[in-house]
Amino acid sequence: MQKQHSPYALLALCVLTYTTVYMLRVNYSAALPAIQSQLLLTEEQLGLVGGAFFMTYALGQLVNGFISDAVSPFKFIVFALVGTVSLNLLVSGASSMGGLLVFWCMNGYFQSIFWACLTRILALYFPKEKHSTVALAMSASMAGGFIITWAGLGHLLQKAAWNRFFLVPALWGLVMLGVWLVVLYRSRTLEIPKSVFSPEGLRKSVGFIRAKKLYYVCLICLCMSFVKESISVWGPTIIARLMGVRLNSSTLILCIIPVGNLCGTFFAKCLIDRLRGNEFKTLSLLFCAIAVGAGLLYVCKEQILLFTVLLIVEVSAMCMGCNSILLSYIPLSYAKYNLVSTIVGVFDFSSYVGASLSSVLVGRVLTGGHWTDMALLWLISISLALGLCAVAKKKTSLY
Repeated sequence: MQKQHSPYALLALCVLTYTTVYMLRVNYSAALPAIQSQLLLTEEQLGLVGGAFFMTYALGQLVNGFISDAVSPFKFIVFALVGTVSLNLLVSGASSMGGLLVFWCMNGYFQSIFWACLTRILALYFPKEKHSTVALAMSASMAGGFIITWAGLGHLLQKAAWNRFFLVPALWGLVMLGVWLVVLYRSRTLEIPKSVFSPEGLRKSVGFIRAKKLYYVCLICLCMSFVKESISVWGPTIIARLMGVRLNSSTLILCIIPVGNLCGTFFAKCLIDRLRGNEFKTLSLLFCAIAVGAGLLYVCKEQILLFTVLLIVEVSAMCMGCNSILLSYIPLSYAKYNLVSTIVGVFDFSSYVGASLSSVLVGRVLTGGHWTDMALLWLISISLALGLCAVAKKKTSLY
C-alpha cells in the first residue's frame, strides 16, 4: 500500500482522536453525581443507562468489526465522528430518563466503530516489532481521555448543569471531525486492501476464528472487562465516598485512577517485551495481580483507607494492562489476513458484554448492599479469566 501519511504523525492523530472519543463516552460517568441530583435518578437507573450503552456498543463492535475490514477506515472514522458528536449534543438537550437512555444507547453504536478502524489503520503502517509501542500509545489515549474529562471537565463544570458535560466535549469533537475530513481528502487515492462484506465473507471470518479457537480469548475479554468497566464507571465515585469529599472538588481523586491506568499500560508493555511477546504468560501474571488486589479489598473491608484506595487503583491499572494486550497487541498481528478490524470487533464485543453485565449488577450492589461486595464479583470474574488463560495457552492458535 502506498503510504501518503507519516506513520508516527498518523499514530499521534489516532491517539488524539481516541482521547476525544473517550471524552465523548466517559463524560457520562463524570456527570453521574450531577445527573443523579439534578434529574433525581437512582443509582440503579443510572446503571441501566450505562448498561444499555455497553450492550449497544458490544453489538456495534460485532457488526462494525466486519464492516471496517470491507470499507475505507478513513471514511468510517468520519461517519462515526458525525454520529457520536451529534448524539452527545442530543443528550445535552435531554430532560428525562427516557431521552438520556435512548440517545446514550445510540451513542454506543457510533462509539463502537473507532477502535477497530483506528487499529486497522495503524496495522497498515507499523510492523510487528512496533506493535507493543502502538498498543501502549493507543491505550494511553484512554487514560488521557479520563484525565481530561474527570480532572479537566469535572473541575471546570463542578457547579454547572449536568448537560454541559456532554456539550463541551461535543464541540471539541467537531474540531476533530474537521481534521479527519482533511485526512480523508488526502487519502482519496490510497489503495487500501479490503475484504468483501457478504454472507460468504462472514462465514469465512467466523470459520477463521473457530479454527484458531479464538473464542477462548473472547471469554477472557468478557471476564476482564467485567472488572475494568465497573471501576471506570463507579471507581472515582467510590473513592470520593471513602475519602468523604465531593467528587468534582478533588483533582487527586479525579486523576488517580487514569494515572494508575497509564502506569498499568506501560507495565504491560514492559512485561510483554520482557517475555518476548508471550501474550498468555503476560496476561496470566496480570490476572494474578488483579486477583490479589480484589481479594484483599474484599477481606479488608475498608479497614485502612489509603490501602483500600491503592488497591482499587492497582486492580484498575492491571485491567488496563490486560486490555492493551487483548484489544490492541493481539489484533494488530492479523493485518496479514486483513482481519484486524474483525478480530478487534469480536474481542471488543465480548468485552462489552461483560461491561454491560457489570454496569447493571454493580448498580444493584451499590443500591442494596456494600460496595466491597463488588470486590468479590471481581475476584470470581478474574479467577475465571485466569483459568481460561491456562486453557487458551494450550488450545488457541494465535496468528
